[in-house]
Amino acid sequence: MALEHWDDYTKARNKMLERSSNAESPWIVVKADNKHEARLNVIRDLLTRLDCPGGRKHLAHPDRDIVFEYSRDQFNQLAE
Repeated sequence: MALEHWDDYTKARNKMLERSSNAESPWIVVKADNKHEARLNVIRDLLTRLDCPGGRKHLAHPDRDIVFEYSRDQFNQLAE
């Protein structure tokens, strides 16, 4: 049954992202075709968002083609 409603789920997800993402609390999208790379990049992204005194932030550089803030244009390109 779920496969029959795939397009409906996709439309509902896109509506939710569009309506609820904002500058103060954006959705973070993870392109997870390669699960290993996706996990590593999520960790890197989290590390860049933490304020750790004495931390070496310059070492954590997520691939922004894998982990990125939601934007309608970028997400629609990804979904195509």
